[in-house]
Amino acid sequence: MFGARLHPYRPGAAERMMLERLGGALRAACGQNAEALSQPLSVLRELSGRRLTALGCPREHGGLGDGPMALVLAAERAGREGLRVGMALAAHMSATACGLRWGSDQVRSELVRSVLAENLACTTPTAWRLEPVPAAVGAVVEDGQPSGALTLSCAPHRSPILFPLGGRGDRGVVLWIARVPEEVSVDGAVLPVARLVGLRPVNEGLTGEAAELAASDLLMHLLLTAAAAAVGVASDAFQVVRAGGLGEGEAGSGSWTRSVAAAGTLLEALRSLVYAAAEAVRFWSSRPSHGMLAEVLPLVAEAFRFARERLPELLAALSAAAERVGRPSQRLAAHRADTRQLLATVPGDELDRVIARFYA
Repeated sequence: MFGARLHPYRPGAAERMMLERLGGALRAACGQNAEALSQPLSVLRELSGRRLTALGCPREHGGLGDGPMALVLAAERAGREGLRVGMALAAHMSATACGLRWGSDQVRSELVRSVLAENLACTTPTAWRLEPVPAAVGAVVEDGQPSGALTLSCAPHRSPILFPLGGRGDRGVVLWIARVPEEVSVDGAVLPVARLVGLRPVNEGLTGEAAELAASDLLMHLLLTAAAAAVGVASDAFQVVRAGGLGEGEAGSGSWTRSVAAAGTLLEALRSLVYAAAEAVRFWSSRPSHGMLAEVLPLVAEAFRFARERLPELLAALSAAAERVGRPSQRLAAHRADTRQLLATVPGDELDRVIARFYA
């Protein structure tokens, strides 16, 4: 149903302006410091100080946009500073966009105030189930309220947090919203649900099919933007190798030149798949339904799976080429160490099941 968009995608004027602002903030936060690749909390603080928490908020509310392609471009740019940085921004944008799309009037008002007036970054748990309904792993619903614990990749204090849970009985899945406690600022930590502040459903009126669609919307945006962050990582790694002179101006047919060429092919394949998935999610956002979900979710899952499986391969090929000619890179090594972040997001068999169902 959805074909790959021809590369390159040409951002509009508003998207280019957003990317320039984001790039300036990321350069200020990260610079050339390889250690910044694994410090998303400090990067989020820099983005907050420059009012870039408006990413994921619709323009009609005064934000920087919530279109799937805009979120993909932002996540891709952030991914150039490291996968953990990219995924932290992906979680913020996905949670913000989903909360504002499906939340009650009160929740939408609170979220707009949080991301625009208070400059707070939103977050979500890191682990997800795809079947039978999207749900945060590590928490359960008992007596109508969540209990247990959530694993958070990056949660500045007071961050709004969104997560779905499948309940018992007729209520089914519910999308919840709360805040990280004032005294907590975590990175890769486990936070008990009992410590969350102001825990309540995103929208009491969302039940049955609508509630499941809302949860699926959050999941799809997370998978899409995480895959886009992986594109950013791959792009930066390729640029690091090119900046070192590999692949340009050095003729030859050695194994290292073939490795660089193969990595470039993988990068373009990944980018095209992610952009095609973004186009599908844009179509879904205009008319969400279970029928459309069955068409779009497998494509998004395929983009995420491709990113998760091929990013380590791409980085390994580039690192090997750099080392073979005596030009190892600390930045490449840091990127390779961060690839485990994608591995922990969704179990591989869950992705395989969704994708296989589409082709059955």
